[in-house]
Amino acid sequence: MSTDLWIAIEMPSGDLLFMTAEPFEPFSLTPQVFRKSVKNTSALYHLLTFELPPDLGGKYTFYAVYVKEGKNPVTDSFLVLLSYIGIAETTLSNR
Repeated sequence: MSTDLWIAIEMPSGDLLFMTAEPFEPFSLTPQVFRKSVKNTSALYHLLTFELPPDLGGKYTFYAVYVKEGKNPVTDSFLVLLSYIGIAETTLSNR
């Protein structure tokens, strides 16, 4: 069974950025899938590598969830979720 992987980052402002599969636009305010048709296997995904500019410190919350293929967890309700929602938080300083 294939699933879609959705990943979002909640910014200190409360805005949600959705990770995309586009290398030149890795984040979007528009809800969208990160990886389509992920096979049911153990896998590791490299998510972030970037330098944070000054004054963007604050609390960041990361969310990841597997969803029924082709479905949107934002508009199609929680019934399309196929996993628990993974949540991780980090706080970055402005130094």
